[in-house]
Amino acid sequence: MSHARLKNALVVLTFGAALLAVGEQAARTGEGGAPPRRGKVYVSNTDSRTVSVIDLATLTETRTIPTGREPRGCDLNPAGTLLFVPNRFSADVTVISTSSDSVLTTVALTGSEPYNLAVSPDGSRVYVVCKSSSTLNVIDTSTMAEIASVPLSSSNASPEGVAVSPDGLRVYVANRKADTLDVIDTNTNTIVASAIPVVNAPRDAKVSADGTKVLIVGEGGPTVLRTADNSTFDFPSLGDQRDVDIVGSMAYATALSRRVDIYDLATETFVRSINLPESRTPYALAVTDDETCILIADVDDDTLRIVDLPADIEREGPVNVGNGPRGIALLEDVNAAPAGTIRSFLLPKTISVTLSPAKRGKPGVKSKGTFDTGPDLVDLTAPATILVGPRQFDVPGLTPVKGGKSFVFQGDGLVFQVTPSKLGTSKAKYKLTFSGDLGEGADLNGEFTLSYVGGGVDAQATVILANGAFKFGKAPGTLIAPAISIRKAKAKLPGVGRHSFKFVAGIAGDGSAPNTAPDVRVAFGDIFSANVPAEALSLKGKNFVLTGAVEDGVQAISLNYAKERISVRGGDVDLGNVPEGPIPLLLIYEQGGDVRAVFVRGARSKKILKY
Repeated sequence: MSHARLKNALVVLTFGAALLAVGEQAARTGEGGAPPRRGKVYVSNTDSRTVSVIDLATLTETRTIPTGREPRGCDLNPAGTLLFVPNRFSADVTVISTSSDSVLTTVALTGSEPYNLAVSPDGSRVYVVCKSSSTLNVIDTSTMAEIASVPLSSSNASPEGVAVSPDGLRVYVANRKADTLDVIDTNTNTIVASAIPVVNAPRDAKVSADGTKVLIVGEGGPTVLRTADNSTFDFPSLGDQRDVDIVGSMAYATALSRRVDIYDLATETFVRSINLPESRTPYALAVTDDETCILIADVDDDTLRIVDLPADIEREGPVNVGNGPRGIALLEDVNAAPAGTIRSFLLPKTISVTLSPAKRGKPGVKSKGTFDTGPDLVDLTAPATILVGPRQFDVPGLTPVKGGKSFVFQGDGLVFQVTPSKLGTSKAKYKLTFSGDLGEGADLNGEFTLSYVGGGVDAQATVILANGAFKFGKAPGTLIAPAISIRKAKAKLPGVGRHSFKFVAGIAGDGSAPNTAPDVRVAFGDIFSANVPAEALSLKGKNFVLTGAVEDGVQAISLNYAKERISVRGGDVDLGNVPEGPIPLLLIYEQGGDVRAVFVRGARSKKILKY
């Protein structure tokens, strides 16, 4: 994982774990062991019934989010768009949108005392250990509902720790009262082996990045499980430990005697301990991916503490959070998406405005186009505010019609209909009509805004009308917002080394082209990259096109300033393992000091990934 900062013209498109970039890549920021410049830490506070949101750039608490009773160990989905928080005495899980840092929904469980959870590598399942019922309860994230409850090997297991293997095929559950580890097959949701004896009173478990080792911590020396044959190895005891995080093969565990203990799982050796003299009771921890920083929730002094590595120095001035912090989740913004990233938008094809609809026998406003709901799950039935020029409508939500294939609001002269994508992407269609008087502030040759805010959506479009009309990509009218949008994105995945891709992005501007072409770099993460120098691009009208020789699979590039779009096409490349189902797509554009970004959701079905 890495940050990217590009100097000239940049486009970054992320397909799940795959990355497409156009521009020049610079080094990751974060000097002197400091946390990444962008990102957030989520801390669940058991006594406050809240989650604290900490900004990594400023190391300050920016928001508190309400949860159920006694929130515990939390976890993010792989895309980083959703945070799942188990509420021990509410028997449910709070689901939080990380784009808005607000509660999206709550999932009820049949198990009692949900204590900890882990999200599957593909984001489709959440595995929750329920302490009192001694069960592993499974949530389907597509429906946000429980789909299974797995009894553990002991009716008095009292599970506290849970981890999922990198391939998603196994779940490991640490049973505190039984002193055992259960191994569950995720295809059948059944225990696949006899309970494995481990450290006394195990509290937490994590799996190494390669899936070969599981480290279980508790009251005594931690246990290493070798997953190939389920054999175990015990480290010497250094005192009670509470939580563990693993980056690569390095494991970091909090100890109640004010330490962090570090182990190398590849060599099965103890490395060192970091003393925390200012701490009272270090509990949950998270380690940055570059292993330059440890973030620690201190349960008894209600703070988030920061330790710089490898200097092993705790910074002054810990961050105050809620009461009794016992869970932590780190969201590193590895794609360096700037502040102000668009996460939902309206992109009108047409808008027509009539100031005197009654006289002309036409609606006051008529529009249709794209309604992108963003990367997160959204609730179109939730209350929302719709803005039509100077008129505001506070609506109770959209009503499902046609069996949920469309959603509509009708009232006060307004009809607003949304038809979601059949593919499961965030690219929906909208139709809007308003029959009535817009009132003061309407200008047939000025700015006109449409927006929809509610249910996790904050979508907006702003245009400049020409005699009351706007047509996308054509006269009359000018598009002001969204400043950036994904119009099309598609990848074909027929076999290894034979992948192809194409995307078209929209960039709002004045239609003028720069005097010279930018340098271009195209890359899919560390898997695929190609450099396109400026001399390989030629200006034809207001369009820079690829005319020179470029290797590494890039077949065509077009920077069309007249139509305000950028397109890139490539083939015979390897884009890696793109999972089935919904996939977040992040697009960043930078030219000079102008930085724009948009975050949406695509979907893969069989051998096609599409937006």
